[in-house]
Amino acid sequence: MQHVLLIGLNHNTAPIEVRETVSFSKDQLPAALSQLNEFAKEAVIVSTCNRTEIYTVTDDITETSNLVRSFLAEFHDVSRGEISPYLYELTDTEAVRHVLNVTSGMDSLVLGEPQILGQVRDAYTAAVEARSARIGLSKLFHKALRVGKRARRETDIGRHAMSVSYVCVELVRKELGELRDHSALLVGVGDAGKLACQALAKAGIGQINVTNRTYERAQDLADKLGGVALPFEQLNEAMSQASIIITATGSSSHVINAASVREAVEQRDGEPLVLMDIAVPRDVEPEVGSIPGVSLFDIDDFKAVSISNREQREAEAEKVEEIIDVEISEFSGWWASLPAETTIAALHGQAEDLRQRELARFLRAENRLTDQQQIILEEMSRSLVKKLLHYPCASLRGDGQPTDVDTVGRLFKLASSDVER
Repeated sequence: MQHVLLIGLNHNTAPIEVRETVSFSKDQLPAALSQLNEFAKEAVIVSTCNRTEIYTVTDDITETSNLVRSFLAEFHDVSRGEISPYLYELTDTEAVRHVLNVTSGMDSLVLGEPQILGQVRDAYTAAVEARSARIGLSKLFHKALRVGKRARRETDIGRHAMSVSYVCVELVRKELGELRDHSALLVGVGDAGKLACQALAKAGIGQINVTNRTYERAQDLADKLGGVALPFEQLNEAMSQASIIITATGSSSHVINAASVREAVEQRDGEPLVLMDIAVPRDVEPEVGSIPGVSLFDIDDFKAVSISNREQREAEAEKVEEIIDVEISEFSGWWASLPAETTIAALHGQAEDLRQRELARFLRAENRLTDQQQIILEEMSRSLVKKLLHYPCASLRGDGQPTDVDTVGRLFKLASSDVER
């Protein structure tokens, strides 16, 4: 029997200093999925600033769970003991419910936030490209994306929802007050940083500067934001002139250290400096937060602001749960029928292959047949195969038991690879 297995951690179970040690960058996904393909029938990795989750399909939960946990630790060069206390494991219906909650924004740090839907879509696309998402997880993630869209279309869970970028602006306002006399420096050109700067621009920030290791990309984003691009080599100088620094790079190590921030603060004549580190792994050394005159926020600091948003949306959350319950029931019915359907598909494939080979052999021996006679023979052979398979297939689809699936596979010598999902 096949199972859906989920192993992961998120903002509810692990602090950012743990989450960042097991996050996957976009560039790492192909290699990671390739490794999972060695022991998992199917696999999808969802890795965002708030979660790292590995979804697999398996017929041995215990063995695959052990292999996934070892893979996660070894891939990121950490010990299993370091991450085990923060991991959760869900199977079958609970795993399905979880991913539907994720795409609908129900499991987000900011309830109903819209970015997660695109992030899950990207994760599924990466798995398809790596050939690690096949019939089971493809169906599940199509279902999850559908639920995410339904939740936002049929309820108000996403209406006026506070995004991470909105929370970022609220925290900055709390520290600095009116924004029109301040300037912001964006380090990195990822989507999270871009959205945060768009929110700052809408809130009336005086100036936006953008820097990135690739200057052309900084220039492109600065043009879109109505800001100014700066060479990455000028980062330290730019920090001394900005009131707000937002970091959202894809770097695996710190981009801004305490020494460079102290130097920037010395040149600010006592003016406060706010750093918003919305990257995972973090871009800013944690020690920066202890420097006088500096306020450092990371993604976990957004929780307090998001609590009021969650309380206001509890009624809408109940409506989303109703949608999820219906979709789980539909998926569970499909999943239960999958062994029979894959066996039926394999049976038809085998029969069609035999029909074509035998018909070709006969036509080679009887080359006197007219084109019309060959067409009639083709149609007759198709009809014969269809009728021969009708009753066994109908039985499997009706009240067929797991043992019936195994019996059909054994009687017709179907290869195990033909009936795997």
